[in-house]
Amino acid sequence: MRAWYWLLLCGVSFAVGAQELRVVGGLQNPEGVLVGPDGRIYVTEVGEYHKPDDGDIMVITEDGKLEPITTFTLNDPRGMAAYRNYVFVADGDHVYKINHRGRKTEHATVSEFPREPQFLHDLAADAAGNLYVSDTGDIEHGGGGAIFKISPIGEISLVISEDRDARIKSPSGLLVEDARHLLVLDFFTGDLLRLDLQTLQVEKVMGGFGNAESLVRDKRGTLYVSDWKGGRVWSVDMTQTPPVSRLYDHKFELAGDIALTADEQFILVPDFTAGTVTWLPVQH
Repeated sequence: MRAWYWLLLCGVSFAVGAQELRVVGGLQNPEGVLVGPDGRIYVTEVGEYHKPDDGDIMVITEDGKLEPITTFTLNDPRGMAAYRNYVFVADGDHVYKINHRGRKTEHATVSEFPREPQFLHDLAADAAGNLYVSDTGDIEHGGGGAIFKISPIGEISLVISEDRDARIKSPSGLLVEDARHLLVLDFFTGDLLRLDLQTLQVEKVMGGFGNAESLVRDKRGTLYVSDWKGGRVWSVDMTQTPPVSRLYDHKFELAGDIALTADEQFILVPDFTAGTVTWLPVQH
């Protein structure tokens, strides 16, 4: 049976290859993607970097169309996280909480952080509703990074920074591994780190992920990691010692913050330069 690449650009389908691959285009510099608590696929659009009020959050409908979820504009929205009925998004030096109707409230502002963040990048929520936020620091040269915690009642604390451990250089992607550990990608070293949230000890799990951008995990425990500038995606078998990574053949221009579809059959990969989101089949 013949398979196809299906390219959905602004709702139009094209058969362009020999393997089934779904792509939705027409996005304005998409940075992050998330399957929300309502099952919808959310995508952050940065627009032009450092240009105020030209960012947005779009929803991809089942037929591949794009619809704005918000009635407001953002600046440079990047990573997202979901908790209960809300979507949280890092936007410049703010974190916003958005409900299913697209209404926005400030969850954290720059003045509330114990130290001024330079580049809020990604978010991860734990089972108790605590939100972990990565600050990549100097995005041009690396360094000065930190990880913050926002409690369910909005109290913000510094978890760890490069001042305490040099391996927390420029944290980007975050993933709550369990009640005690946080997995951290470093954008400039390409390392996957494990942070003990009780002792604040940092362990290098493995390296080689380029400009490590984001990570997700399926129910089997397999990790998927994206490389921003390299445009690559890996699967990582964490059951082996040491963990074993496998590189996907498909290459993107700039691979942003990835997510898994609800059925965990595909990795959703936003390509910033191409303005697309691609359904990449999982591999174990």
